[in-house]
Amino acid sequence: MPSLSLILTLGTAVLLTLSPRISAQTYSYALEDTFAGSNFYDNFNFYDGADPTHGFVTYVNETFASTSGLTGFGTNTAKWGVDATNVISTTSSGRLSVRLESKNSYNHGLFLADIKHMPGSICGVWPAFWTLGDGTWPAHGELDIIEGVNTNSANQFTAHTASNCTMSFPDQTGPVLTTDCAVSTGGTAGCAVGSSKSNDYGTNFNSNGGGVYAMQWTSAFIKLWFFPRNAIPASITAGTPDVTQFGTPQADFDGASCSIDSHFVNHRLIFDTTFCGKSAYESCALFR
Repeated sequence: MPSLSLILTLGTAVLLTLSPRISAQTYSYALEDTFAGSNFYDNFNFYDGADPTHGFVTYVNETFASTSGLTGFGTNTAKWGVDATNVISTTSSGRLSVRLESKNSYNHGLFLADIKHMPGSICGVWPAFWTLGDGTWPAHGELDIIEGVNTNSANQFTAHTASNCTMSFPDQTGPVLTTDCAVSTGGTAGCAVGSSKSNDYGTNFNSNGGGVYAMQWTSAFIKLWFFPRNAIPASITAGTPDVTQFGTPQADFDGASCSIDSHFVNHRLIFDTTFCGKSAYESCALFR
């Protein structure tokens, strides 16, 4: 029986997607979707094809995930993990895992994910929460909200796009790592912002009881925040999120030199845990 020692556990307000009503420079939001607790998996497809990131992983379908114990529920939470019990041959297709892709796609909005636990900072592991546009990658863009590999102790926010997209980052707390989002010129690194917090990923995140990630996506910008469990804005806790209370974002992808509406289209939400792959390959042999 697979173990759930590497798990992602999502709280009551697992994911809120809200559609904007815009007046001048003010953005207000009305609730569109809530994914939480016992209805969480109803909103996702289980992807069971080959890993597009070339990881050492075998993604399983919903039936197998449920009957084998790779998915389950806690108190008002959904949780899933990987097979952390069996010894995997290096000639196999990889460790059993789950990749969830939302049935709905989105353009613009305020997205919130309340997460209690994620895989720790472990050699070879590559967990992620991200959004992906339709069509052939990277035609309609990718936004990485949670991404780290191996023993990383901090998160990184990244965007990947088709050609002609460089970003400026005018008002944020995180350090700018790269500015060219286009895969054709900037490579697979995309345009990226590092973390300004010490508890937004992996082992440190779990030690603090998790927290809430927020992404505000408009035609003009894409902003991202992380709030530790003990510093979640009151409006989020009350179920009426107010971005004016969020403070300076960790990442502020400004669209002045990149058409956001052209490069980020029809995004579905994805949670996955892979191993090795394009980002964590240097530790692959150790984890097998």
